[in-house]
Amino acid sequence: MKILLISFLISLICGALGYVSSGNYYVAMAICLIYFLYFFFHAKKKVYQSNTTYKCAGECRQFVNNFLLSMSIRGSLAEAFENATINADGQFKNELEFIEHLAIRERIDYLNKYFRFDIYYMFLNILTLYEDQGGDILTMAETLLQEINRIEETMIVVRSLSIRRTMEFLILWFITLGIVIFVRFGLSSFYSRMLNGLIVILMTSLLFTLLLVSIHLAINKFTRLPIEESSHHETI
Repeated sequence: MKILLISFLISLICGALGYVSSGNYYVAMAICLIYFLYFFFHAKKKVYQSNTTYKCAGECRQFVNNFLLSMSIRGSLAEAFENATINADGQFKNELEFIEHLAIRERIDYLNKYFRFDIYYMFLNILTLYEDQGGDILTMAETLLQEINRIEETMIVVRSLSIRRTMEFLILWFITLGIVIFVRFGLSSFYSRMLNGLIVILMTSLLFTLLLVSIHLAINKFTRLPIEESSHHETI
């Protein structure tokens, strides 16, 4: 419902601006409809997928870090798994409840279907090697832990940069649309003679087409994360 209201509000604002710019109801309605369909069906999906992947990646990093640390101290799969999942919530908690009837190692393997990242696949390989040969699990996982820290730092930087670029993008287009509104009302006597004319309609259509393309490119760029789901999602 929240996404529906946001999509409707954005499309309504764009439609209103389209009418102010062109003076044509049909152009305004077309802009409103196109923007609503785009935000509700495409933008919503992209943002949701990005946020879900970001959250899941954070859960994966936390799980692996806590598990390895606890395993190095306790030496018990059960205790390490419990400590690594004690603060689970949301979808991760639902997954854990779904597999609580399985043995501990089976649960760890099953989570490879939830944590579809290379770092978790590496973690499973290290755990298998540890069970077969023994040794210091933290030493065995040193490279993995370094990679996890690198990914975490990169994701923080990328998310911060995305927020800043988004604000810059919004400010730029607010200024652009503000100029259009100023011309519309500041030069009303001149502009009113052009309203509903072919040139104004074409210019308005072009402006909002460019805006939509810019939004599309920005969403695709800002929702791209430095960690992606891999094909290693079957239990090894």
